[in-house]
Amino acid sequence: MWRKAGWLLAVVLVLLLAWAGYAVYQGYQSLASRVSALEAQVQAQGETLKALSERLGKVEEEVFKTPAPPISLPEPSEVSGISAWPYVVGLLVLLLVLFLALRLLKRPQEKPLEEASPSQEEARMAGEGAPPKPGEEGKV
Repeated sequence: MWRKAGWLLAVVLVLLLAWAGYAVYQGYQSLASRVSALEAQVQAQGETLKALSERLGKVEEEVFKTPAPPISLPEPSEVSGISAWPYVVGLLVLLLVLFLALRLLKRPQEKPLEEASPSQEEARMAGEGAPPKPGEEGKV
């Protein structure tokens, strides 16, 4: 019985290998047909490119045969005669207003601290009978 099972197993294994080989062969045939189709497509595109390059060469020859004006920069357009003096006057007025505003902000609103109240030392000296500083005789 084992002998028949061994033969049966060998036949099944041979059939499986034959089936797998046939599947690989079909895959190879399909790839070969796809490669030949791609080769034909590449060849057709190459011929198209050759024809286009020939046409381009003819067009270039025609273009270079025709005389063309020399390449130069375009003429600059004339500037209209707008005068700049209103801008200069406006700038000077703005600078004057800023100068006056800064002077107004910088000027102190009250008398300086030195003039408003005498220092402690001056008060002590005046209390002890010291003569006032020159120019301050009428203030005390």
